[in-house]
Amino acid sequence: MAGKTLRLVSSQTPATLPANDRQSAGITAGDSTLKEVSVTPPAGSIPVTAEVLRPTPCFLVLRAGHECYVLDSDRDVIRRDASSLLLSFARRRGMPQPLEGASQEWAVFARTHEFSIEERKRPCMYSLTTGNETQRQLDLLASL
Repeated sequence: MAGKTLRLVSSQTPATLPANDRQSAGITAGDSTLKEVSVTPPAGSIPVTAEVLRPTPCFLVLRAGHECYVLDSDRDVIRRDASSLLLSFARRRGMPQPLEGASQEWAVFARTHEFSIEERKRPCMYSLTTGNETQRQLDLLASL
């Protein structure tokens, strides 16, 4: 099995790790930096899969003739496509809003991605979250 690079995160501070673990990871007492260590699992071991943390989509912007924009809470583009499940979820959850006049953040987004005045006035933005979702609901949303 090929070596993998894993990012190990511990709630313990490096000073509380056993001495031989600190030495093998190259951590000195008081060192609080994250380290990446290449690990080759022993033959016959059970493979461990690391869950990739995906940003939670908070907004969906549809644009005629272009791929849609899936945005996080800071209005940063997560990806430029949406699954049919995410599109259906957005359409059933609420009414689309125009980008024009929504807020200064939306004005910056529209300018950055060169939306025309007509596109800004057209209802095209869906909010995917309301702020009271459980962590499980947010995880499900991130998987769409």
